[in-house]
Amino acid sequence: MPPEPTSNVVASIAASASTLAMAMLGVDYYALIWGLIGALLALYQAERMGRIRSLVFVALSTLVGAACGTAATEFIGSSRPVLIVLSLIAGFGAQVLVTTLLRALLSHVGKLESKT
Repeated sequence: MPPEPTSNVVASIAASASTLAMAMLGVDYYALIWGLIGALLALYQAERMGRIRSLVFVALSTLVGAACGTAATEFIGSSRPVLIVLSLIAGFGAQVLVTTLLRALLSHVGKLESKT
């Protein structure tokens, strides 16, 4: 029985997204997915945030998690399951780093606005 056209389209979209992620960000598609899952898990433990702040937090935590997971895997020289676990942990742990960076950025912008 031939595969359905819908499954071919979905497979093509997934392959394109993976290629695009590797080309633009230099990280594996699996690292992005599991970094996103880690960031979403950390979001539940975070303080109450607005929608925009939550979106920025999740996006930055995903990228930080994927980058850290990929870098650690390159350093260790391991396989995909290790990449997945490291990206999940880094995405979850990026909460502290991203929160600190966002607070510093907002503080700096506030200082610049008060000077003008």
